[in-house]
Amino acid sequence: MAETISYDYSSPVRSPFLRLKSKGDSCKIRIVSDPVKFGNVYHDPKTDLDKKQEKYAWLVLDRNIQPEDDFPIKIFTSGAQVWNKIKTYVKDTDWGDPMTYDLTITRTENSPSDYYSVTPSPNNKGELTTEEMGIVMGCEIDLVDTINKLNAPKA
Repeated sequence: MAETISYDYSSPVRSPFLRLKSKGDSCKIRIVSDPVKFGNVYHDPKTDLDKKQEKYAWLVLDRNIQPEDDFPIKIFTSGAQVWNKIKTYVKDTDWGDPMTYDLTITRTENSPSDYYSVTPSPNNKGELTTEEMGIVMGCEIDLVDTINKLNAPKA
């Protein structure tokens, strides 16, 4: 059925992955799972070689969720830079477990060593609401299984 829309419209998200695609993109998340480590191989066009890298993934509650979004719980993957920044907050006694506060992750592209910023939110510290816990408990994404299927050798 056709409908008139405004230019504020964005199509529903149909992927369980949370992506920061462009410089300046930002997301506010709450980590809701333990981290998963996995290997990733990518082709470097500059050297024309395949390179291995260690990657990390979490299930996260997307705080920027739109009502029409199919996946309020998403898979967020990152490289070592974001992993190390989150780990710094985990080791800091003022912050600790990242499942108890929100994080804002921004694609800054300032430099190769500062491509992403990770900022904890002191205003969103504490336990999830009953409604949010229901969303987390109802999540049917198996993080390890999904990552393993994505990284399975191609036949």
